[in-house]
Amino acid sequence: AGEGTLKRQRTRRNPERQLAELNEDCLSHMFEFLPDASFQAFQRTSTMAGETGNRVNAFQLMQYRQLSPEARNEKLFTAVEEEQLRTADLLLQAGASPDFSKPYTDEFFAGHVIGEGYFAQHPSDRYPNGFSVLLYSVNKGNTRMVSLLLERGANPDFLNLNGLTALSLAYAKGLLDIAELLITHSDNIDFTKLSLAASNGHVTAVRLLLDRRINPDLQGLDGQTALMCAARGQHEAVVRLLLERGANPDLHGDHWETALIATAFNGNVNIARLLLTAEANPDLQNEFGGTSLMIASEKGH
Repeated sequence: AGEGTLKRQRTRRNPERQLAELNEDCLSHMFEFLPDASFQAFQRTSTMAGETGNRVNAFQLMQYRQLSPEARNEKLFTAVEEEQLRTADLLLQAGASPDFSKPYTDEFFAGHVIGEGYFAQHPSDRYPNGFSVLLYSVNKGNTRMVSLLLERGANPDFLNLNGLTALSLAYAKGLLDIAELLITHSDNIDFTKLSLAASNGHVTAVRLLLDRRINPDLQGLDGQTALMCAARGQHEAVVRLLLERGANPDLHGDHWETALIATAFNGNVNIARLLLTAEANPDLQNEFGGTSLMIASEKGH
C-alpha cells in the first residue's frame, strides 16, 4: 500500500501546469484558424506582452489592440465596474484611456450601484459631464484598481463639472489609503489637498505635502488655513505637525476666526495648549468682537 501511494504521488501532476498546458493547447487550435497576418501580429504582441511568457494574456492583448478606441474604453469601464484588475491592465496596455469618463443619466444610475454613501448626500454630483474610471474606482474603494490606473497615467486631479475630484471623494468615503495614493501621484500640491487632508485628520498626507514644500499657511478663498481646519476638526496630531512646520496660529479667515477661536468653540484643551505654546494670541477677536476666552466661557469650556 505504501509503494502504491508513493507511486501515485510521483505521478500526480501539478494542477497549474495542467492548466497551462490546456491553455497552450487551446491557443494552438485557435491559431489553425488565424490568417497569417494575425498570427504574425500575435507573435509580435506575445514578445511585447510579457516577460512572463503568458501567451493567453498576449492573445487577449492582441485582440484588445484590434478594437476601436471607443470599444476599448467601454470595455475598460466595464472591467473597472466589475473589478477585473487583469482585464483592466491588458486594456490599458492595449491603449484604453486611463482618463476615460462616461456621461450618465438616470438610466445609467439605475444600472450602476453608486448611489450609496457620498452620492446619497451630494445628489448634484450624480450628473457631471463624465464620471471617470478613476472616480468610479475610488467610489468602489478598490485600492488596487486606483493604483493601476494611476500607474498607467490617469490624471489624479480629474475634475468633473460639479467640482468633484477623486481626492475629495476618497476623503468623503474615508478611504485614507486611496487619498494617499492620489496625493503621491499628483504633481499639483495646493491648498485644496492640504485642507482636505487636515480636515480629515490624515497626518500621513499632511506630512507628504509638507515634505514637498507646500506652504503650511496657504489660505483658501475664505481665508481658511489648514491649521484652522485641523483645529476645527479636533485633529490634535495634525495641529501639532503643522505648528512644528511653522504654521502661523494667528492667521484668520473671512470672519476673523483663528485656529484658537475655533478651538474655543469646541473646547479641546490639548489643542488650545498646543496653540498657546506656539504663541497664538488669545486676545484676537472674531467679527463679532468675541475673544477665545469669551467664547470658551460662553460655551462652558
